[in-house]
Amino acid sequence: MSTYESQVRNLEERVGGDFETYREALLDAMKEIYIASMQEGYDGYMAFRSVALKAMGGIFIPYLLWTDLRYFFSNATYRSLIFEDINEFSLSDFEEEERKKMKPLLITYFSNEKEFELDKIHTKIIDPAHPSVKEYFAKITTFVSKNKNSTDTYLEKFRILMETYPDFELLGLPITKLKEQFAS
Repeated sequence: MSTYESQVRNLEERVGGDFETYREALLDAMKEIYIASMQEGYDGYMAFRSVALKAMGGIFIPYLLWTDLRYFFSNATYRSLIFEDINEFSLSDFEEEERKKMKPLLITYFSNEKEFELDKIHTKIIDPAHPSVKEYFAKITTFVSKNKNSTDTYLEKFRILMETYPDFELLGLPITKLKEQFAS
């Protein structure tokens, strides 16, 4: 068992599977493990990611998608990581909190991916999923196709923040506030 696996499993055991009640404490603890993994570079992150992706009902998947989306923007071959994120998300507890966090990231990804790759996601992951998952992704897909300006705003905000630790409150700020905050 890897160090990351034992750390994550210990967290899960401590809360006895009650991830919703202990969400904030778990996310704080996962942040520390995430940062340690990132300090080890890509291999460290991948070791952590392999455990975190299937842990705690999926509460850390949005944070992984943030990082994997950053990798994707540097090199499109990292799309396989995003496919895994979306697959695990569709199989997760699919809580409202995670759906809210995933929305701007999925909009950003869907608006920047080739149609062929999006078709693969729909065919292999979304179409066989639970109806609530299908409905959620249908709304995301519709939003991307009908709201170019908003989609562009999500992309611009993500590009400003993508090198930071995933911060969904910042991502929710208006673009002008983000630019003020990150102007240097």
